[in-house]
Amino acid sequence: MIKIKNIHEHCTLDDLSISHHDVVFHGREVDIRTKEILNKITKECNENTFFVKYNKDTFRLKIGNEDVSPRKLEEFFSTKMYNSVFIEATSLDLPEIIYIFSGITLSKSSCNITISYLEPDDYQRSTNTSDSKQSGIQEQEFNLSDNQGNFGYLPLFAVNNSQMSKSTLVTTLGFESSRLGQLLAQDDGYAYERIEAYVGLPAYKPGWENRSIYKHMRYLSPDSAELKLFPACNPYEFTKQLSKLTRRGQKKQLVFAPMGTKPAVIAISTFLVNECLGQDKNSNFGALYDFPEKSQNRSTGVGKIYSYDLESKDNE
Repeated sequence: MIKIKNIHEHCTLDDLSISHHDVVFHGREVDIRTKEILNKITKECNENTFFVKYNKDTFRLKIGNEDVSPRKLEEFFSTKMYNSVFIEATSLDLPEIIYIFSGITLSKSSCNITISYLEPDDYQRSTNTSDSKQSGIQEQEFNLSDNQGNFGYLPLFAVNNSQMSKSTLVTTLGFESSRLGQLLAQDDGYAYERIEAYVGLPAYKPGWENRSIYKHMRYLSPDSAELKLFPACNPYEFTKQLSKLTRRGQKKQLVFAPMGTKPAVIAISTFLVNECLGQDKNSNFGALYDFPEKSQNRSTGVGKIYSYDLESKDNE
């Protein structure tokens, strides 16, 4: 089981300690914040740093020079015997984070995990809309992704929609409303009877929660959707909220499709790995992803710097 233990906010990157960890997992550079944290990793960690990327076409996770099937992650982590793991989440997405957690859990590794996440100073506005100074917050779009694929289940976290009643879709809302629209259009009313949509507070900037809500309201019918709030930068509290979805005797399928805030991805990954791969395996939970390609220079500057301390133990 993976537990979130502590949350830290750092004044500068110098306050974030990385070099003492046995291994570092990271993604690719796409903006200033990922450049700065990856430069720090390169400077402080000469060995045991691995670029991680999930390939949706081969269904395999690239870890350094190895291509690992999600079902072989147990073997990969069992041979490494890491006691201390650092995950640079700013540069990673849901598939990479949830599969690193999966490998640690399946291998029954007892280890400490530190996760870093850097907020940007600002996001790039789309050039297809009117100038941001003249547009209301509701109309502003953002250049965050170049391409988005179809939503698909992640191996180890798939549910069978054909054998049960319709599922509840659980999603966190970001600033790209087209992603939820695409998912619902792709489903066309077949699999989901209800939506539980979460919006993070406090927002990245004051009032920015209104951007998310306004952009998504066209998809959230009062008859079939419920809008909920969650602590935006606190995955510990969000996992506690999610645990309320697992009421004793709860048999309805829940399908998670996180689309906003990296701390929410950390919380959902922790929740799903514990529920689906832990001692009491729950096959009624699934995870969907659309594998967007992050736009280069999608954000500017570096904002708040967070790290999260987690613990993996096999005896709980």
